[in-house]
Amino acid sequence: MHKAAVSIAGAAMVLFFANARFNSSYIRPGTPGAITSLVLEAGATYTFKGGFCVRPHFEYNTILDPGLRAAVGISDGVSLRKPDMFNFGMAIGFSFE
Repeated sequence: MHKAAVSIAGAAMVLFFANARFNSSYIRPGTPGAITSLVLEAGATYTFKGGFCVRPHFEYNTILDPGLRAAVGISDGVSLRKPDMFNFGMAIGFSFE
């Protein structure tokens, strides 16, 4: 088995803002502009001998504005107590040098 080395590791925190026009169009009429959500991301790329790479990564997204949280907290008549999202993935590839 070939030894892996971390070639890239990173993390990010992102705040999203939507203006009143966007929120009124996509959430509900009359919704003001607001910082709408927070996203936390992290991942690392492992490169093996021969150029084979794997990159596990995750993302957590939460809606910060209480009004928007309530507006998107209902889907097809079913109440979603926490409209948060967590994603995990594994990217696989080759590095050409």
